Amino acid sequence: MDQALAGASRIAVAPQSTGFGAEITGLDLSQQLSPATLAEVKSAWAAHSVVAFPDQPLSLEALEAFTLQIGPFGIDPFIKPMAGHPNVLELRREPDEKAKNFGAGWHSDWSFQKEPPAATLLRSEVTPPVGGDTLFADCARAYEALSDGMKALLAPLKAVHSATRAYGTQGVFAKETEARTMEIVVSAEADKSLTHPLVRTHPVTGRKALFVSPTYTVGIEGLTF
Repeated sequence: MDQALAGASRIAVAPQSTGFGAEITGLDLSQQLSPATLAEVKSAWAAHSVVAFPDQPLSLEALEAFTLQIGPFGIDPFIKPMAGHPNVLELRREPDEKAKNFGAGWHSDWSFQKEPPAATLLRSEVTPPVGGDTLFADCARAYEALSDGMKALLAPLKAVHSATRAYGTQGVFAKETEARTMEIVVSAEADKSLTHPLVRTHPVTGRKALFVSPTYTVGIEGLTF
């Protein structure tokens, strides 16, 4: 596609009926987006939280290039990346694998890091005819549904995040006995923890959202369970 034409095109944003998530068409992600088009994409992403780009058969190189238009690569310490693509993880599962589905627990990717990633980009290579869905939770709407009293209670709290339950020395993958195609890196580093505000404010929209998950949130400072 000619770069001038790519820059002149206007994207089409089709929100989901729930108001959470949207589909974006009218662009070619294998090409460098113009600043104006990229700004539209980021604006739609901020407004709808999750965006899908149908019919984009990207190569891994194109996926990496588009990722860098969104922001710099993050660091993934506990999963071995694809050969030749240190910033791409292959979530692969063979038909005969019996190990538990990877990523089956609700989580916000890498919330156990000091600076968690702003985005995760998923590219589907082979999708099974049944199952295999990736589901998303609207944590902003979950926060907005709380009572004023609960919001006031949560406002000053800090949640403790750690990768220990998944990747720690006594975590799920350390105890796994079934063979798995993906290479998981179990490490004592995963047993470390840090805190983030339990309620975070989106830097673009200003909406507040709950920043907790049963996978990576292991406690709340000042509270006992």
